[in-house]
Amino acid sequence: AIKPISSLNVLTTTARNFTAAEASDQITYPLSFGSFTFQPGRSYTFRLSGFPSASPSLVTFAEITILINPPPTSGTIVVSPLTGNALTTLFLFSSTGWVTSSSNFPLSYSYTYQLSNSQNELSIASTSLKSYVYSTLPSGLSSNDYYITIKNYVYDVNS
Repeated sequence: AIKPISSLNVLTTTARNFTAAEASDQITYPLSFGSFTFQPGRSYTFRLSGFPSASPSLVTFAEITILINPPPTSGTIVVSPLTGNALTTLFLFSSTGWVTSSSNFPLSYSYTYQLSNSQNELSIASTSLKSYVYSTLPSGLSSNDYYITIKNYVYDVNS
């Protein structure tokens, strides 16, 4: 079913008037949508309509349909060893078992850590095609029993 754009979480104006001079040239008009506006696995059709203000019945349009790519699923992160000493133990962070459509490969990976939920994530390694990385870690916080949260982000080629 066709869903009007007004029912989506659109962050930009969806209607605009152009002068004749503007309309005769190429115009870049980006659309911005809120997070999680589109559902993975569904198709969305965008239609751009135009007409001269003096003749609103002379409508022309162009359409494009896009398929929203579902994210990789079912993977896990493995950290070895599970405990160590601050800034001396070399940890292995490995991401395995991710499932996605063959057209979405290769996958890329990034790793972060957090000393507490109230602090920002800090990068262990920038995004790369390697599914693993070695790194040392700082000491955890005493207020968090010295635990550190490790996060792994996995992206496919269409992300």
